[in-house]
Amino acid sequence: MASYFFYRLFGWLAPRIPPRVGYWLFARIGDLFYWLDADGRRAVLDNLRHVVGPDASDSILADKARLTFRMQAYNYFDLFRVPGMSAEEIEARSHVEGWEHLESAVARGQGVILVSAHFGNVDVLLQILGIRGIKSSVVMERLQPEPLFQYVAGIRGRFGTKIVPVDASARFLFRALRAGEVVVLVLDRDVTDSGVVIEFFGAPAKLPDGYARLARRTGASVVIAFGLRLPDHQLRARVEPALHVPQTDDRAGDVRAIMRQALDIAEKHIAEHPEQWVMFRPIWKSC
Repeated sequence: MASYFFYRLFGWLAPRIPPRVGYWLFARIGDLFYWLDADGRRAVLDNLRHVVGPDASDSILADKARLTFRMQAYNYFDLFRVPGMSAEEIEARSHVEGWEHLESAVARGQGVILVSAHFGNVDVLLQILGIRGIKSSVVMERLQPEPLFQYVAGIRGRFGTKIVPVDASARFLFRALRAGEVVVLVLDRDVTDSGVVIEFFGAPAKLPDGYARLARRTGASVVIAFGLRLPDHQLRARVEPALHVPQTDDRAGDVRAIMRQALDIAEKHIAEHPEQWVMFRPIWKSC
């Protein structure tokens, strides 16, 4: 229960301190965890080496890894601030490009699978969906203990977004898509260990394929979105045009084709700002 206690403590503190002080404080927390979390540090360094390339020096990778820990700490500060922020305040610090692509996909009426990654300021991007009236369900890893999951889910769902644990029945997602709603999934962490091995940044990695299988089976649109943290901690999000969803006799080939499109877009965003990829599990060592 210690983790739950600290989440509640920071959740109480964050809305009560000036943002400038909060970001400074959480940067120090990120620095601390860079040294304390040896497994996470090794995972981030290994992931960065695949993204940045084998020629990058250890010092360059270490600098980027420290920034990654800070980025995650900033994300937590933003999460804890949400209960004290109005919809207008969140909109004012968010700049979304390509929103029309999501609106067009929703207008088809067959549901939308919005795919992103553990990148940039994810929580603010999720809040934007609810604020702008998009009916959505976000699949989230079930945190332990259960009160911690419920607490974080309550914050993330403040503006109407439904939070669905990753171990929930797939029928819920099918119903949401049939109702024309948006289902949010990630493409960079195979939490359920049911994904497929596919090339990512030039090397085989085991990655989740649920979004691709779901799209092929239901005919839902697949839209990719990434949110970038700017130096002043505002959000710049980019919503990409809907992917092509093939539905041929080759089911496995269709799934891989959808994944390939999504991963190509993800590679572009991650390569531009690798320090904002807050992935603390080794992506490639599982293969």
